[in-house]
Amino acid sequence: MTTNDKDLDGDGVVEESELKVYLRKMRVQRRMAIASFAFIPLYTIGIVALLATGILTAEGVSSLTGLSGLFITGMFGVVATYFGVEYFLTKK
Repeated sequence: MTTNDKDLDGDGVVEESELKVYLRKMRVQRRMAIASFAFIPLYTIGIVALLATGILTAEGVSSLTGLSGLFITGMFGVVATYFGVEYFLTKK
């Protein structure tokens, strides 16, 4: 985070308007990173659910039951953390 990143017009002076634009850009980047962190597990849960219901045999599903509970709990933990962080950041 150098002055060059914040200085949009290149005059060597960071004005208040340039700082606001820079901070807004950083907020958007942070939200995109957090959102990708949460939506990847959601997509993974959906794909696993589709595979488990349509393609796998009964023996395959029964062998996955022990692992699937832990996997889904972990994925929902990631999603819950995402929403908790978003709520916390909006209250700041």
